[in-house]
Amino acid sequence: MVDRQSEARHRPLWWHVALILLVAFGLRLLAWWILPYRGFISDEAEYLAASTWLSEGRGFSFFQGWIWTRPPLYVMFLATQLKLFGPETLWPIRLSQALLSTLSVWLTMRLGAALAPPERSRQVALTAGWAMALTYSFITFAFLLLSETLFITLLLAAFLALVLWAQRQQMRWLVLGAILLGLCALTRAVLAGALPLIALWVLVEQRKLEPRTQNLEPREQRTKNREQEENQTSSLPPRLRQRERGLGGEGLNRSSLFSLLFPVALLTLIVSGLILPWSFYNTRFYNASGLILIDTTGGYNAMLGAQAAHQELDPDPACAPTATRCEAGIYRTLKAIDDHAERQQLAYSTALAWITENPGGFLRKTGRELVDLLLVNYGGAERLYNGYRVGEVPAPHLLGLLLDDALYVLAMPLAMLGLARRQDRRGKGLILIWLLYNLATGPLFFAINRFRLPLLPFLLIYAACGIWQWRAIWPSTARRAVGLGLASILALVLIPTFVYWREDWGGHKATLVETIGGFEGLFDARRCAEIEALLDQGRLEQAQQLHDEENRRSPRTCLALLQSQIYAARGETQQALDLLQSMDEIPQRYLLEGEIYRSLGDLEAARNPFAARRLEPQNPTRWAWDHLNPPPTHRIDLGNGLDWGYVDGFFQREFLPDSKTPFEDGFRWTSPQARLKFVGAGTGQPQTLTLRVRRPVDPPAQLTVAGAEPTTFEIGAEWQEVSVALPATPSGEDVIVNLRSTVFVPGPDDLQARQQVGLQLRLLGVQVDWAELGVR
Repeated sequence: MVDRQSEARHRPLWWHVALILLVAFGLRLLAWWILPYRGFISDEAEYLAASTWLSEGRGFSFFQGWIWTRPPLYVMFLATQLKLFGPETLWPIRLSQALLSTLSVWLTMRLGAALAPPERSRQVALTAGWAMALTYSFITFAFLLLSETLFITLLLAAFLALVLWAQRQQMRWLVLGAILLGLCALTRAVLAGALPLIALWVLVEQRKLEPRTQNLEPREQRTKNREQEENQTSSLPPRLRQRERGLGGEGLNRSSLFSLLFPVALLTLIVSGLILPWSFYNTRFYNASGLILIDTTGGYNAMLGAQAAHQELDPDPACAPTATRCEAGIYRTLKAIDDHAERQQLAYSTALAWITENPGGFLRKTGRELVDLLLVNYGGAERLYNGYRVGEVPAPHLLGLLLDDALYVLAMPLAMLGLARRQDRRGKGLILIWLLYNLATGPLFFAINRFRLPLLPFLLIYAACGIWQWRAIWPSTARRAVGLGLASILALVLIPTFVYWREDWGGHKATLVETIGGFEGLFDARRCAEIEALLDQGRLEQAQQLHDEENRRSPRTCLALLQSQIYAARGETQQALDLLQSMDEIPQRYLLEGEIYRSLGDLEAARNPFAARRLEPQNPTRWAWDHLNPPPTHRIDLGNGLDWGYVDGFFQREFLPDSKTPFEDGFRWTSPQARLKFVGAGTGQPQTLTLRVRRPVDPPAQLTVAGAEPTTFEIGAEWQEVSVALPATPSGEDVIVNLRSTVFVPGPDDLQARQQVGLQLRLLGVQVDWAELGVR
């Protein structure tokens, strides 16, 4: 009867856990359709490129030409899936990371239950689980190709295993925790610096456990040992009795010392057994002059973190006067050294020299970084917020960012209350070590939003403790003062950065203000779309009227672009050109200017804006596809400077370096999926598409053309013409052809050159010279 009552009491918990995990997984999948994801951000391109090379059997050779080396585990995690699906198919990676992120929710609940007071373990676990499931940062990172999701899952599992070891005194948990710690360090080397501190925690915990090895209290243990010693030696002569006691004491001390140090030695041995073989392999693979321990990103980060102090005394003329970091200068300095170990050594020595020459500047910079690490900041590439002021970020994402910051602002003060409380459960020391280690070392380098992500699960657990222990009696006046004091300070600092913050105070405006601005941007973009729809329908007067109303309310870029289109539609081309040429140098301005010249038949004049340096590197083929109205054609000459509006999913125009006629010899590379639009080329009859293509690198590409029946061609190194039958298209309508190709990742020099000017990784398919429709 008791067992049935216990089972009934626990059944709702498991249903509740299942609900949390289902919601967490569903939100991580739903994010695929919510996120305003455009290309790769931050380190995504590097991870994808390196793992693609690894999946092709080229080892970690991508990093031989890169500025640093990376830990191997996340690269291997990606490479395993890329080997099966290819670099153009990323949904399996996003799905596996969604599962890992959901697993981290469950691990947080288990860890919360282990750390919370026994009478509140259920409530703390569920509260922390819901917070993890709903935190938008974890939802976002499950989609991005960044190592945080894998690292956090391993870290939570490692800490859970170590906490269970401390609480249950079962060595298998320590072994599992050590293995997971080693894997964590091979995912993100930031953990390596905390390993000695974790080993010290194991030593302290083992010291606490020693008196309990016989399930006795310390005083009872000492009494029993003394009684046993007296019984064993009572029959001996006094001198021999004294000698026997001395020997017995030494034996006991040796035994205690061994049992005390054994867990630390075991942890160290297991973690070293995972890290050192990779480090030796790494050093030999790159033929380095010194040992490369895990990776070499630390040197670069140290130099980048210390540069602010150097900039105060000797600013780099290539940087903006107010810049505290100038990555281009560091890149040039380190790139000049080929050996990865020497490069890292130079980076560390330079960072130390910069700190030494201006320690006050470094302290000021470190303080700013600490504030940046703690404060709410609407910026950050991983937040995918770019374009929110002009309506490019959907409403669900804006609300997700708002919820994310709101949870953080609530959790931080509550976490201070929870940490100041007494839970009477072993493991808090381990969590404090991790939190304080990151707070101490992070600002020494540089701090961005994503660097606090590995801290959030633990803060959420203790925030839940702060909630459910609210009515508990404080263990001491000092703890009460510390907890309430820290919570109050954080609340006073964080709430303004969430509710109201002026830009001239530094950083972005407050999250709430920025969210309102995002919704205003969505409203403005919708109004501009309405004007564009009227323009497409030829209702120029109504379009002009609506434009003028909006322009009086809030002048903005999209309205100026629309006004130029209205001028052009009326035949007032000079007014349109004058307006465009007075605008900022944005890509859309050049495209519309070239469109006007092309519509007038002045192709040479059109090439000037169409091939502008401010336009071509950005390569906005999608915008041109959606907004330009190129003249009808049966032939598209790709790379001739006039193909805007006819192509989408192609990379920037290229030509051979020794070409004397670059517009005639130009071509474009396809991405994994590309499109061609033959404007007004439909005849009502089946047609034939002919493409001139090549793939000048190994292996040959598999190019699939979506014709009457999808046809796949093997494209090699020489130019070749391939033809495919197309189904009938109604007369006068556009003929749209979809291309799909296997891709390869070019070398690190290509990616580095593009990233220096803010461009993306290229997954290259085939080169297309021209495409033409013919009668079947």
